[in-house]
Amino acid sequence: MVLEVVGVNELAKNLVGLGRRFSAKTPLEAAVLRAGNIIAAEAARLAPKDTGKGAASMAARIISSRRGVVTAAIGPGRNQFYMMFQELGTSRHPAKPHLRPAVETKGREAILAIGAFYREELRAFKRSGGAPRRIVA
Repeated sequence: MVLEVVGVNELAKNLVGLGRRFSAKTPLEAAVLRAGNIIAAEAARLAPKDTGKGAASMAARIISSRRGVVTAAIGPGRNQFYMMFQELGTSRHPAKPHLRPAVETKGREAILAIGAFYREELRAFKRSGGAPRRIVA
């Protein structure tokens, strides 16, 4: 699943100086990862759990970051490819979706988390007087 957030280019242009404060490549990447992890946590909660490894591997990963456009993939790790069969179903087994419902239920919260991330970082930037600070996505 891919979650696309539109309208952040203008914000990114206004926050160019802020990017130097972060140890992550860009503040936008950190914000997108934070939002993606909200959806990944919900997908893990909803995922079928035979051994639990598939659900535990749910995460958000940055797959592309160019010119103010960040794309993240949300899903299981490479060794848990079988989780996609659970999501989509096969000719012999019905689908047991967990990613789509996670996006539907937590998508709005994830988008709001991006705004909250920027608000927190702007407040910290103002308090520190512009001093560099390490962030955690």
